[in-house]
Amino acid sequence: RLAGVSRRANITYTIKVVDTDDVNAFAVPGGYLYVNRGLISHAETESELAGVMGHEVGHIVGRHGSKQISKQYGLQFITAMILGGGNPGMSRQIAAQFAGIGGTLGLLHYSREAEREADEFAVQEMYDAGIDPDGMATFFEKLLALHEDAGGEPSGFQALFTTHPNTQERVDNARRMIADLPAKANLKKDTELFRRIKNRLPAIERGDTGEGE
Repeated sequence: RLAGVSRRANITYTIKVVDTDDVNAFAVPGGYLYVNRGLISHAETESELAGVMGHEVGHIVGRHGSKQISKQYGLQFITAMILGGGNPGMSRQIAAQFAGIGGTLGLLHYSREAEREADEFAVQEMYDAGIDPDGMATFFEKLLALHEDAGGEPSGFQALFTTHPNTQERVDNARRMIADLPAKANLKKDTELFRRIKNRLPAIERGDTGEGE
């Protein structure tokens, strides 16, 4: 739904769930978006999850990942990764690094301008898709509070703070953008489908996929 209303709705988006407790999501060139199980677990509503995913779609729209990785690996590698050529081992290694803390400091250290632009795209995408954009602000407020309470110590949330440098300024900017949007009825905060997915997570964490039932 978010990709369909984005400014790059003409490309194919591939979305995968990464089976890790780290609270994170990340996008790589070519329209690939990965969402960690830990992020789904800690999002209280669908709109909170959509806020982070919309932000990642925003990075794809802004081609921020391509620009960042090409600085380190070169344009030839980016092209090979998107087209499936080049060095498969290196592609897998980079994708694996994105999932947790390792490697993200360099690979996804976006500029403040890129983060701000991705936030702007996310708010508009959520609004256009009929999802309450306030979910993005509330989720980052919660994570910011948890991070501060932990004194910045590494945790499952650290992966998200590595790739999404969060500040009160960003939360305030998001709320200002939301306030500037025209009034729109029936913006969804949560759905029954999201509740069912949340209820499945404990079984998945135990390794019970439900097969054979």
